[in-house]
Amino acid sequence: MKMQSMVTGANEHLGNTLVRALLAQGQHVRAGVRDPERSTALGGLDCQIVRAELQAPDSLRQALQGLANLHASSRAEVLEALNTLSPGHRLPPRAPKALLPLIAWLQEQRAR
Repeated sequence: MKMQSMVTGANEHLGNTLVRALLAQGQHVRAGVRDPERSTALGGLDCQIVRAELQAPDSLRQALQGLANLHASSRAEVLEALNTLSPGHRLPPRAPKALLPLIAWLQEQRAR
């Protein structure tokens, strides 16, 4: 069974490159973007395009369901929060509240 991975910032250069690399490895990829209607950089790729906006926590909760892996390719605050979080720690004080769904998902994955 192929793993389901999500790439945030999939419309940006790094995210788009990562989506293509994961697809080349045979993974199922969910491409997280702010606005799926404007995801022309992903045209023709065999990936699921989903809305994943940090300022819309509900969109993150939906986008993260059923994932095996998450690749945060944009927004320095996401990378900082994910890199500094370890099991048992609370949300870093500088991380915006919009990251709560993302961090909750990460904690759940690490608890498995």
